[in-house]
Amino acid sequence: MSKDYKFFNLENCQLCGKCLSECPELALPLEQAKKEKAKINQGEISPWLSHLCTGCFNCDFYCPNNAQPCETIVYHWWQEYKEKGLRERAAILCLLRSSIFAPM
Repeated sequence: MSKDYKFFNLENCQLCGKCLSECPELALPLEQAKKEKAKINQGEISPWLSHLCTGCFNCDFYCPNNAQPCETIVYHWWQEYKEKGLRERAAILCLLRSSIFAPM
């Protein structure tokens, strides 16, 4: 995966894991968060993590080093979209389905 990040600052990331452990959606144990963040910084992401993350950007808020880590997951979503198309969750949120317009 190319790492053409516009906001994430790899030099500031200390792999402390706080971004993923403080996340209200993921709430990973700190040691697991550190391992997952290291994988994300290398361009890998666990599929379960990618699908649990809601893109709320709280990880940017919790990062004590102002590394702005949310972009690493959002960038992965973009790469996944280019390869596989729009995810189920996004399709519903983007109102692209006629089934959500059920007659009343």
